[in-house]
Amino acid sequence: LVTGVQTCALPIYALMAWKKVIMNRDGSRCCYCNAKGKKARLEGHHIIYKHTEMRLALTPNNGVILCRSCHDEVHKLNPIRFVRPRT
Repeated sequence: LVTGVQTCALPIYALMAWKKVIMNRDGSRCCYCNAKGKKARLEGHHIIYKHTEMRLALTPNNGVILCRSCHDEVHKLNPIRFVRPRT
């Protein structure tokens, strides 16, 4: 991750802190397949996408830890794409 980059109007350090909280809560394991360690490439996944409901973006109960493989699979099963409304 690059310091200073913003995602969805949230500072990257806020998302990193959110991920750390849910990583500790989930025992540093993928919630689906129980993979752990650096090879698993663990990532934080928003249950309700931050683009959809920004106020839930940093809520620990709105996140789970997934390995890269499971994270990709979740997004394939639920391919919601964020489209900005026209102004």
